[in-house]
Amino acid sequence: MRQLFLGLVEKVSLIIMRVLLLILPTLLLAYAVSAAYCNGKPGQRYVNNEPIWSGEPRLLKKHQYGQLYEIGSGTTNMKLLHAYGTMYQMGLAQGVLLRDELNVFIHELWQYIEDQITSALPKKMPKFLQKGTANFALGTVLDLNYEITLPYTNKKYYEEMRGVADGSGVNFKYFKRVHMIGELTKGACSMFGAWGKATTNGQTIQLRALDWVHSVLRRISMALTTNTH
Repeated sequence: MRQLFLGLVEKVSLIIMRVLLLILPTLLLAYAVSAAYCNGKPGQRYVNNEPIWSGEPRLLKKHQYGQLYEIGSGTTNMKLLHAYGTMYQMGLAQGVLLRDELNVFIHELWQYIEDQITSALPKKMPKFLQKGTANFALGTVLDLNYEITLPYTNKKYYEEMRGVADGSGVNFKYFKRVHMIGELTKGACSMFGAWGKATTNGQTIQLRALDWVHSVLRRISMALTTNTH
């Protein structure tokens, strides 16, 4: 009877630990988003007084399924990528044309989020254990969120993501996980939509911004236009 009781206690303890490992990074990710002003509201200090840029895009690179341009000037300078083909082909063009930027971006962003978690862990915990715990818990939660949302997500988005991974050489799992952060935290970031008479051809145009102010995200600001086959 004693062995049975101890076995039950051990199983319950493992379940509690797993639940805590899932809850902790979820709460910390939500905190990280809040700390990065993703929960802000429109106001006077957000007014954009930059003039509308009307120059010609400057071609930087070409690919079979896309071209990378530079647009704007000064503080509004950014990249414009035009991709075409199937979802996978468009993703491939993005991965190839932005290979250097994506390799830096993905790993820096993952490190940033991991640091948000380790900073909230007990200070007496050894550094290697903090990092291991944060990395394992973060990956587990985001992978679980991927599995939960998979039946409700059009597979074409993962085809594009696979193309980006193949073109850039970055492991597909990191793209998959990073795209789950917004879904997991439910960050209320800016959105814009135009349709009907508001567009030249009546088609719907939708824009969603990730309103984090962290420098990791600012370094890869880009506009993307596509023609899907």
